[in-house]
Amino acid sequence: MKKCYLISILALTVCTQIVIGQDTAKQQAPKEIKPFTPSGKVSTTIFTSFQTHTVGNDVTETGFILDRAYLGYTYNATEALSGEVKIDVGSPSDISDSELELKRRFMYVRNAYGKYKIDNTTFCFGIINTTTYKLQETTWGYRYLYKSFMDQHKFAQSGDIGISVEHSIADYLSIDASITNGEGYSKLQADQDFVYQLGAVFKPSEHITFRLTGDYSNLQYKPVTIGGFISIKPIEELTLSAEYNSKLNYEGKEERNLAGASVYANYKITDKVQLFARRDNLESNTLDGDENPWNYSKDGAAYIGGVEYSPTKQLRVAANYQNWIYANTSKETKQLFGVFAEIKL
Repeated sequence: MKKCYLISILALTVCTQIVIGQDTAKQQAPKEIKPFTPSGKVSTTIFTSFQTHTVGNDVTETGFILDRAYLGYTYNATEALSGEVKIDVGSPSDISDSELELKRRFMYVRNAYGKYKIDNTTFCFGIINTTTYKLQETTWGYRYLYKSFMDQHKFAQSGDIGISVEHSIADYLSIDASITNGEGYSKLQADQDFVYQLGAVFKPSEHITFRLTGDYSNLQYKPVTIGGFISIKPIEELTLSAEYNSKLNYEGKEERNLAGASVYANYKITDKVQLFARRDNLESNTLDGDENPWNYSKDGAAYIGGVEYSPTKQLRVAANYQNWIYANTSKETKQLFGVFAEIKL
């Protein structure tokens, strides 16, 4: 009897060890890693609106407008290497101030670049998106109805041909640098007037973000751009941001400097509804012997406000008011009332 008892205990122990061993083997078994498969994706983005423009008390324009249309293709060749080609159909106001050109739409290559990522470093080469004000534009969040400050006043190019690198030093600190032709994506001629850009992002917490950026050009009189940006989230629904930018020897013109600030706020009412407001101010210096600043006819302040409704990720619609109050008080205020939409497919 005693022998049978011992045999039963031994058998139970062996079975228990087998079961435990099987469970341990299951837990320690390496997870199956799916092999990388090259893939591509077509994307479409459309900015459209219905606008009414006034100068003083007079209505000057009203109607439907196609502001921009992007058609792009992204291909991921490997986990590290990818590329993108994007066609832009937009207003020539980006490259010309001619009244005739404003009535047309141009089609040109907006992006054509390769991207290589290794560990915490990303390289881009070709017709690239510049990083000078990418963070500011993303934080503002309403590019489809009004450009970010640097873009609106041509302090820097949004895209250009060249090479850029972004490196994440830590979760709270990253740096970026680029060398580009300095002519933008619509003028790709090769010359010796390169633009050298350097920037850094510091994020001490999830609620505070700082950015400093600057660039230097080989153009005559060596134009220099300096920008500072801060964004805070005092509560989850509210984002408050401010930036200050300065451009010395604007467009290579001696002692012609521009400076300005942009302050904006976004408040999330629900997942689909947001309020937004913004104020910009642009000013220039007065040259020796002149009575007024050199950019007096364009200096001034902008006030922007509205509400956005986004029923899906692919569609955003905003009722919006914009104005521009000139520093030259003899010029009447420009106003815009409109409904803007962004469609992403």
